[in-house]
Amino acid sequence: MSTPSWRLPLSAPPRVQNIGVTLSVGASPPRSYHRLGFWSLHLYRWRGTVSVDGTVVPVLPGHAGICPIAETVAYRFDTQERHLYAHFHVQADAEPVAMPALIDCGEHFERFHGLLHGAIGWPQSAPAQASARLWDVLWQLYR
Repeated sequence: MSTPSWRLPLSAPPRVQNIGVTLSVGASPPRSYHRLGFWSLHLYRWRGTVSVDGTVVPVLPGHAGICPIAETVAYRFDTQERHLYAHFHVQADAEPVAMPALIDCGEHFERFHGLLHGAIGWPQSAPAQASARLWDVLWQLYR
């Protein structure tokens, strides 16, 4: 299965909605979300799949996942583990880049994880700083 790419508008900073940690529940039924009006970045430590409007993308430990605005997103968890996420909005007229849906972070995974984890409270207390941090991480993932 080839990994799709999404057209992520990245020439302007994103506006962070939330950064947090959630628990994936291993061997459970898929968890579905409908009419998501935001993009998301996930840093995975677990195995499974994510289906974005019917496009299935593998989820692998040590990888970053990007999900675009979608009607339906469904996660299937093979293992139980916490993962870090950032939900964000983009400027629609910003220049897009072809961002892979799944990115192997390799040796940089823990650094990316630390950068985003350190910004968990920022969307409420320092929204511009949260956006700058996320924008930097997204560009690093793209490169």
